[in-house]
Amino acid sequence: MTIFNVQMLSYLQSTIEKEYLGRVFSIIAFFALMLMPLGTVVFSYFNFKTLLVFGVVGVGDLLTCILLKFALKSLK
Repeated sequence: MTIFNVQMLSYLQSTIEKEYLGRVFSIIAFFALMLMPLGTVVFSYFNFKTLLVFGVVGVGDLLTCILLKFALKSLK
């Protein structure tokens, strides 16, 4: 997770105009905080010894990257 966050935030800082950085990071923080209870409920039903959890997290990371790429293209 940390590697993904560092790469994503570095990419965002290098591609987004400086006047929009605060807005973008506040939106990211908002969604991260709002989805935290949902993630707790969903992952409490999984057995953490299985690879299913890592698969779901990996797919979520991939979808986040894809959505951010399209969102950033629409800002330009």
